[in-house]
Amino acid sequence: MARGSSASSRFDDSHADVSEGLPSAAAKLLHYPVHAKTTPAWGISLLLAAGGTALISGVLLLVAANVLLHPGAWRWGFATTIAGEGLLIAGLAAMATRLWRNSRRVNTQLDGIDRRLVEVQSTLTHAGTTGSLRSALRRLPPLAA
Repeated sequence: MARGSSASSRFDDSHADVSEGLPSAAAKLLHYPVHAKTTPAWGISLLLAAGGTALISGVLLLVAANVLLHPGAWRWGFATTIAGEGLLIAGLAAMATRLWRNSRRVNTQLDGIDRRLVEVQSTLTHAGTTGSLRSALRRLPPLAA
């Protein structure tokens, strides 16, 4: 494309020499990792709610067993309390795993943004003019959705 040959040109005349190295650098930026869809957290919330409910119910049964001196209430209260604690531990472990995966996904996205900022910075250092930010950003390829 000749300099200034058409009004719809993506490159302005003052920075045409800088744009020669951009296509190869821009091609590297187009290969962002594809992220899997995040699953809803309703299962973890349900697990935590069931665990909390079982723990509170078990503790109430243990209190009732001590007040009423009823051995059957003691056995059910103890079992329900242990089951509630197990559900809470499983829910907290699942939540920690989910937070860890989301943290890794966000870090990957931030790495892509960091690479893009380095590319913009290198474009600006090569341009060397004051009004080149807008033109440098126009020369970069659009972000992949």
